[in-house]
Amino acid sequence: MIKFIDSEKYSLKEICSKDVFGTRILAYFNTYSYEFDFMRFWVQLDENENPVAAISLIDGSMTLTCGEKADCDELSAFIKMIGFSSLQCDRRVMEKLGIKEALWGYVVRYESITDRAKYKLTLCEKTDYSDVYKLIKSADLLGVGEYLPWLSDVTHRVKKGTAKAALAMENGEPAACAMKLFVTDDAVLLGAVATDPNHRGKGLGGGLVTLLGNESVNEGKRTELLCKHDSIVDFYRSIGFTVVGEWAIAE
Repeated sequence: MIKFIDSEKYSLKEICSKDVFGTRILAYFNTYSYEFDFMRFWVQLDENENPVAAISLIDGSMTLTCGEKADCDELSAFIKMIGFSSLQCDRRVMEKLGIKEALWGYVVRYESITDRAKYKLTLCEKTDYSDVYKLIKSADLLGVGEYLPWLSDVTHRVKKGTAKAALAMENGEPAACAMKLFVTDDAVLLGAVATDPNHRGKGLGGGLVTLLGNESVNEGKRTELLCKHDSIVDFYRSIGFTVVGEWAIAE
């Protein structure tokens, strides 16, 4: 049984504490709750009305997290009925849903504190989000829409403590960025790692990732990042990440 969340009757915390997709859903819920029309949430319940799956939908972008007892047949029918512009979830779950993936990659987890002494970073004291947007847009990263909606969402989540950006400067100009894209009490999803082409090869991206990763791990939070299967997964391994799963996107 799938229920639309329009009250505090159902808690998402337990079902969303299991993986990176739940981190995203719960961070959105902690930011917007059920009070905004553009942000919707559903929960799938078992016969005892315990949550076994959760779904978020914002501007057509859907995220799904599933427990072992989730009814994938019901979820598949529901998702296809609601519709989406993109759907992100565990790759194995995507296969169970019978939905064709358009892209897949690895979930990597930051499991060892990395010495930042080798990284020489000059951080921007007051982050200019237009600079962050320009960097991630030029890097052609996934899920980056138009500037004003992106700015409204990111700055609102930063104010709510469910996101954070870091911007590195070189010779007085923005050179690289990384973000805690989604933050909950227990977990962090890192991303939006981008370096200006004129400043690549200096370790700026790696430095920012380890800066945010060290901070998150020291806070006792499970810290993860998504990278494409044909991207620099070996690089992330070299700075303290371990592959713990796979993600997929359908469009």
